[in-house]
Formats: sequence, structure tokens, C-alpha cells
Amino acid sequence: MLIGELTWINAGFEGIVYPTVRQVVFDAVGDRDFPILANVDFGHQVANIPLPIGVEAALDAVAGTLALTEAPLV
Repeated sequence: MLIGELTWINAGFEGIVYPTVRQVVFDAVGDRDFPILANVDFGHQVANIPLPIGVEAALDAVAGTLALTEAPLV
């Protein structure tokens, strides 16, 4: 699972205690066993690296790497 870099989270809500992103993710995935890599530069932020849909990839959450294992079709 890839989680993009979350900015502006809880912005403007000072004084309100929210769960951390880590808590929300672990609550959502439950006891499933798969790697999770967070703060990846993709999505709607300044570093908007596109990720192809349906292309196989290798994720190593310990090393913090993601590599496409097949070429995307254009």
C-alpha cells in the first residue's frame, strides 16, 4: 500500500485531537499482512509523480523503495 505525502492534514483545527495517519491506516487495513510505504511523492502535491494503474511493481517497505517490474503501455 502506498500512502502519499499528507500535507495540510488537520490544518486549521488546532486544539482538536485526531488520530494519527498511522492509526487510521492500521485501523483500516486490520490484520492484513502486506507492506505499507508512506510519504511517497505522488498524488496532488508539488512533486506529482504519476503511477500507472495495473502495472506490476515491487514494494519494499523496509528499504523504502518501489520499482515497476514491467513497462507501462502508452
